[in-house]
Amino acid sequence: MKILVIDDLGVGRDLVRKLEELHLVSFSIEDVENPEMLVLLSVADQNVENVGKVLEKRVDSVRLANHSVLDSTDHNRVLSSQIDDIFYNTDELINRLPFIQRRQSIRESRRRQFAAVFESTVEGIVIIDARGVIKLFNNAAEKIFGYASSEVIGLNVSVLMQPNSARS
Repeated sequence: MKILVIDDLGVGRDLVRKLEELHLVSFSIEDVENPEMLVLLSVADQNVENVGKVLEKRVDSVRLANHSVLDSTDHNRVLSSQIDDIFYNTDELINRLPFIQRRQSIRESRRRQFAAVFESTVEGIVIIDARGVIKLFNNAAEKIFGYASSEVIGLNVSVLMQPNSARS
């Protein structure tokens, strides 16, 4: 299992050692692109926004946080909505690993099912976030609007509502 441990303040040496003993691997942000689990042990105040962006990009990972990470108002505001679970000590986290691994397996299975339905449906599907930014654009939507998904993902949905938006 690939585990990304974020520990800006160096409080997690025991956890990293235990993960290594269990033959699980922990990495730094630079070492792993798609971790199955992301563990926040400590986050420096100046790094909160960056960690929030890391969490946003790793939606397929199980995201856990030490309870103390969310004690700060700024930390809680930026990070709490992106955390799946909270733990209070290293032993508690280690004991919950089988459950967490099962949760990850279920999450991956559901992701694959969603992707299969999303890409094979004949209806055009455009998924946007709260600001109207296009996050997903299926094959049928490409045919309807005449744009490749790579052209519109990240743009505001209003580009599809302009009079000349359909290219065909």
